[in-house]
Amino acid sequence: MITKKAKISKGLMYNYFDSKEDLLKQIISKGFKEILNPANFNIHKVLLKNELNNFIHEILSLFNDNLNYWKLYFSVLLQPTVFKLIKKQLFEMVMPYFEALGKHFHSQGYENPKAETRMFTATLDGISLNYIMDSENFPIDAIEKRLIDFYKK
Repeated sequence: MITKKAKISKGLMYNYFDSKEDLLKQIISKGFKEILNPANFNIHKVLLKNELNNFIHEILSLFNDNLNYWKLYFSVLLQPTVFKLIKKQLFEMVMPYFEALGKHFHSQGYENPKAETRMFTATLDGISLNYIMDSENFPIDAIEKRLIDFYKK
């Protein structure tokens, strides 16, 4: 179905991808890199407050630009068999960002920077998924402001 829709031969597809699973990994990886792209802060230094604020704004804005794509992307990613296939690669991609966020929260005096990092990213994930699934009724601007205000510390 993929090759037919792309109007290419199966042989050509397998020239670029080892398998359907490899193609799926590449698609998911590309989307995840796009999500992390707004995190253009220097992951080897402590984040400045404005870098965290910009990250929040940029990541939430990203989804608005191509809502249908992101709905499809997350519906595929969150299938248990797909997530199992890509989980290791995704966590390798996010670990440097988790570490940078941990340094930021440590520098801001949070008692448990690792827990704060996971709470922050889980909150951002939840906001993003709720917005993607119900963008017509979701007060994204107000929630973005609330999240930024929460981390003004």
